[in-house]
Amino acid sequence: MWRNVATVILGVLIGILAVVAWDAVRPTMLANGPPPLAWSECDPEQVEVMVLGTFHFAQTDAVDILGADRQAELGRLLDGLEEFAPDRIAVEFPYARNAELNARYASYLEAAEDAVGSRNETHQIGFRLARRLGHGEVDGVDVPMNLWHDSIQIFDDRYPRARGQLRREWDVRYPAGPTPTADTPLAELLRPWNTENHPGMQEYGLFMPLVEGDVYAGALKLRPWYDRNLRIVQNFFRILEEDDDRLLLIIGGSHVPVIRHIIDATPQLCAVESLPVITF
Repeated sequence: MWRNVATVILGVLIGILAVVAWDAVRPTMLANGPPPLAWSECDPEQVEVMVLGTFHFAQTDAVDILGADRQAELGRLLDGLEEFAPDRIAVEFPYARNAELNARYASYLEAAEDAVGSRNETHQIGFRLARRLGHGEVDGVDVPMNLWHDSIQIFDDRYPRARGQLRREWDVRYPAGPTPTADTPLAELLRPWNTENHPGMQEYGLFMPLVEGDVYAGALKLRPWYDRNLRIVQNFFRILEEDDDRLLLIIGGSHVPVIRHIIDATPQLCAVESLPVITF
């Protein structure tokens, strides 16, 4: 009996000492800024996957990504990504054309200039970060597909009144978002694509109500989109090596919700938040 009492007392004392020690250390940790990028919820055997959603740099005329100010902003973004220290960098480029991708990367390394080459985020984020980390290659994981489905046209033809009403409701409930300007900070442009309620979610509200009779137009429209993203995540398993612990995926922001859902449902992988690196 006394042995059990002594054990309980010892446990209480250890608990008190732990609290005292934490109270002593915590102010120092907070004074030194936020903790380093770490995600303890991932199990050691899982691969941590950070999905960085972006707008397409080369298709946004208002944003001169090669300008001096934008290059400086990119440098700060790369600082955060470098702290994550991915073992593998994946980009929105066809997996089947990886030889072509890495020929471009080799040319980039030879040029030894950050702003050289394409305005594409593959170059401006993927290539630049890969060079910083000393990576010998970058991996394309995309699987381009024909995303068109004639179900929307069929729905329009059969149910024009319903379609017209849905479009009017859409314009009221989901007004167009702000247009990027030359003065919009890069972090402000990237952040919406990396939050739970970001612009890419709106297309689900647009397509899902499109169902009448036996015409599941919305589901048929979205099905190839899910198919493409499922294949993208499957390609992770083609590029990852046995000792890889962290993977960074740089991809158009509209892919993020679906890919995050697939990662969450795949026990070998663990999704890592990208917002901590978009704080510059």
